[in-house]
Amino acid sequence: MYRIESLRSEQDELLRYVLDDDAASYAQVIDDLQAFIQLEGPFDGIVGFSEGGALAASLLLYYERRKTSGDQTLPKFNCAVFICSGDLVDPDDVLTKTIIRKVNFAADGHVIEIPTAHILSEEDDLYPGSGQSMRTLCEPSLREEFVHQLGHQVPGALSNDGVFEAARAIQRTIHRASAAKSF
Repeated sequence: MYRIESLRSEQDELLRYVLDDDAASYAQVIDDLQAFIQLEGPFDGIVGFSEGGALAASLLLYYERRKTSGDQTLPKFNCAVFICSGDLVDPDDVLTKTIIRKVNFAADGHVIEIPTAHILSEEDDLYPGSGQSMRTLCEPSLREEFVHQLGHQVPGALSNDGVFEAARAIQRTIHRASAAKSF
């Protein structure tokens, strides 16, 4: 298995969307994503890997709460794909209280109610449990899952079966979203 450390030199710069303990960086990325979606959208679905999955879910939750309160101007995503997703951070707490609170099922329930695909690994040694909490936050009747043994990565050249099964989960999610959209 390849690790990122083996693919880069010490001189290479690695960038992140947010800093773990900096609410302002979360608020900025939510603003940046909204601006991008307004400029380039609309989009039928959203896909995120690792931290990107957590940010995608935060954006979905942000939009869902605004629509529930009557704002019909925001775009609607019909499905989402989360690959080894990180933990969902509450966008309202970041934007209004400038605190970082991770959304959890015990306190918040199912907060994402569109079709979702979850591609995750029980062997994730980089971020153990990555993806586990995200799937509990998504409506079970709209959720597809594929669990692989490849660690914190997207199934690829190391596993033809992994690619096939991940693609099947994503395909079922898109089909479910398409069927719901036609009504």
